[in-house]
Amino acid sequence: MATIALAKENIKTNKTDLTKSTVVVPVCHDCGCDYGEIFACTRYGKNYGPTYSGDMPLSSYPRWAQLVKEGKVTEEEKRIVCRMSPNEGNLDGIQAYDSEALTAGAMQKTVNSEGFGQFPELVNKFKAKKPELYKSLFENCGWTVEVESSNARMYWNKTTGKELKSALRNAKNYNAITYKKTDKYESKPLAAILKAIKHDDFMDFQVDDFIQQLREVLAKKITLDNKKHPVSSFVKSDLGRATVLDQYVNRPALVASDLKKSILAFLLKHKGVKSDPATWGAEHAKYEAEFIEHYGNHRQGTDMVKRFNKLKG
Repeated sequence: MATIALAKENIKTNKTDLTKSTVVVPVCHDCGCDYGEIFACTRYGKNYGPTYSGDMPLSSYPRWAQLVKEGKVTEEEKRIVCRMSPNEGNLDGIQAYDSEALTAGAMQKTVNSEGFGQFPELVNKFKAKKPELYKSLFENCGWTVEVESSNARMYWNKTTGKELKSALRNAKNYNAITYKKTDKYESKPLAAILKAIKHDDFMDFQVDDFIQQLREVLAKKITLDNKKHPVSSFVKSDLGRATVLDQYVNRPALVASDLKKSILAFLLKHKGVKSDPATWGAEHAKYEAEFIEHYGNHRQGTDMVKRFNKLKG
């Protein structure tokens, strides 16, 4: 803990020499302590834990105009990620009640039950690019990220894995009794993460990561009739691109195969249509609308039909 030492020379009180006496003043780090009792108790199956939905949707990110002006993001990319992000959560959303240790941010990146996951990977990138800010937002507040066997792992006061997961759920505040109440509770470790993910520079990282995810999924290849086509050549509409992104952030390995199945189902019904999307011309939007409807309702993942309907809405 940082200290301020005040040396006092030649001070005498009641003939007692206080020369070189030292006063130690602790310095408190701003780790979300001012948030107080904001975490509600919720339930996932038989498990109870804290949740905070946040109030900062991705569309409220303050630097969109700057990113677009600088050419780092297109207006189309902005529209797509803002359309899809409500299926995940707010920039400042955080919870620790489901199968993972915790979940945070606009893409609801997780720290899994072993301390690894997408969120530690994002924090590790942040640490590499902004080490001083990482120390201020995470390390000084009890959270650290370490690289173990080439993977990033999160620790809270040197605790990770199942012990971390249990500590975040804090059975004293999050249980069957508190679940029935409307009371809210404090969570120092989650408040520290919340403080970090609300910082402008970390929000920059969240947005950049979201955009990169969109670009990655659109660049994936689908092979039809021995010819490879990028996903972007089939899916051109905002809804279509938001739908593939929606699956990609949850089941990245399944997007290409699931989308291909839907395209093949479409081609089977329309035998006169060629498999090369470059030949679709003015009919592309109509063709895409049909196979995206199939894909949106047949994708593998949790609540995919519900999520698709939300995207359409």
